[in-house]
Amino acid sequence: MKAKLILASLFAASISASAVTVDFEDLGLAADSYYKGADSAGGFTSRGVGFSNNYDTTYGSWDGFAYSNLASVFPTVSDYNDQFSLAATGNAAGNTYGIAYQGYTSAPTISLGSATSTPLSISITNTSYAWASMTYGDGFAKQFTTGDWFKLTITALNSIGSTIGSVDTFLADFTDGNAYILDNWTVVDLSSLGESVAFLSFTFSSSDNGAYGMNTPAYVAIDNFVAVPEPSTYAALAGLAVLGLAVYRKRRQA
Repeated sequence: MKAKLILASLFAASISASAVTVDFEDLGLAADSYYKGADSAGGFTSRGVGFSNNYDTTYGSWDGFAYSNLASVFPTVSDYNDQFSLAATGNAAGNTYGIAYQGYTSAPTISLGSATSTPLSISITNTSYAWASMTYGDGFAKQFTTGDWFKLTITALNSIGSTIGSVDTFLADFTDGNAYILDNWTVVDLSSLGESVAFLSFTFSSSDNGAYGMNTPAYVAIDNFVAVPEPSTYAALAGLAVLGLAVYRKRRQA
């Protein structure tokens, strides 16, 4: 029995060691600042995971992913300048967090590698801009009330761009007796997306739409994206765990 417990502990430790947590702390921002792609790099990498970015040098606009360490703000009016702040107390991990924005080019996309091909979870909350827009309304979007909703869909794609699965999460929900606009870090379970995931695409939908599409600002703040290698790698880790147990037994018998 003791040997089984040791084996389980070794295996759990091996899996834990293989997990990658993208917390954006490796990106090196100056205090109270943000990055939106003004260097036209076309994206950035954190902890070995890629994040798409599109920047328009003519208008200074962007979409895809950005990152920020601005403090949490709950504005009293909806203001586009609050797009790089978040509506939550504290950050999910450290000081820096990511921001996804679906603009007029391609959907914000995360590119995974072999070490992160099985997504496990991600923490999300509303940006200050989206939160205020839904809370108060503005010149483009309505104040949310009964029947309204705002939803994030994270879609998993394989290496050839085929859809593997998707996970929906409400960023605001005023249906079926609910009445909330997300204002705290919430962990979204991504384990149902399975293995061999090459890309994660972020898209948004809302009950508030107009002639030109969705009126609700299409933003979400993200942090603590956790992923591990595909299960075939676990077999190798399990082998290491068994080897560790064998060494342990040999030492015990010596």
